Amino acid sequence: TPYAVVDVVGGGPEVPFDSKYLERYRIQISIFGETAEAVADAADKAKALYDEAVLTITGHTGVGMNRLNEIFLWVDGYYQWTGDYEVMAHKT
Repeated sequence: TPYAVVDVVGGGPEVPFDSKYLERYRIQISIFGETAEAVADAADKAKALYDEAVLTITGHTGVGMNRLNEIFLWVDGYYQWTGDYEVMAHKT
């Protein structure tokens, strides 16, 4: 059975030209498992859920999520898929 680890690996508030706060975060999702098929299936489900996702966060507008990159590896006896996502939101 594969399992996932989700980490916020960077980001924070910025002040763009229109003086609204833009919050931009980089989130990394890693899925580990014993078979390539199980990890690939879980990765496909994660991508279907998160690619180009529109999120709802109280106090924010224009919230979106975009995949920046992905990699599929064999590491220390486990298969691993890792996807990095950028989450952007305008604070109202």
